[in-house]
Amino acid sequence: MLKIDLHVHSEYSDGDSIDKILYYARLRKLNGLAIVDHLTVKGALKAAEASKDLIIIPGFEAETNIGHILVLGVREVFPKANNFILLYDWARDNDAVLILAHPLVTLPQTLLGINTLSRYRINGVEAYNSATPLFRCSIKFSKWIANKLNLPLTGGSDAHYAENVGACYSLINASSSVDDILRSIKRGEVAPAGSSIRLMDKIKLITNILKK
Repeated sequence: MLKIDLHVHSEYSDGDSIDKILYYARLRKLNGLAIVDHLTVKGALKAAEASKDLIIIPGFEAETNIGHILVLGVREVFPKANNFILLYDWARDNDAVLILAHPLVTLPQTLLGINTLSRYRINGVEAYNSATPLFRCSIKFSKWIANKLNLPLTGGSDAHYAENVGACYSLINASSSVDDILRSIKRGEVAPAGSSIRLMDKIKLITNILKK
């Protein structure tokens, strides 16, 4: 069973340096992580070059019309990623994994997009997200969405600060190969775990987002 943080941001969007991220990933005894910067894969590719002991899953986070989507297992960004249906078709052609990230944060879009999500089946719902303001409420809402769509649950820290890497993670029944990890997620052989980050880190994160 692998311990993988499926939602980490790096300096290539709005996170910390690759070196710090890898340091804390090892400290938390992770087997690997997915670096999913906003509309860039540069951080993931840099991390893969820098680390020989950790599994690095490349991907990106897209802000679509039905909410935020983690796109895992790709080495490039789809230019029209804000359109969920176009992103879905592209991801299917590229054998990527799609996960609905922190649905409580994008509640209006997610609720309005339920019918679309029912028709275009993704691979999972992020139930455990360390950075969400209402951690327990977020878990309950994510589970409700996942049950409605009959999808597995995943976990990720959504770390923008390296010290939060691994606060939440996914337990995945797979070998140490990126392809096998992605296949296991698609089969639903994944479970979320972890805890919320400190309130002060959440306030700092929200403040920085509002400033931008």
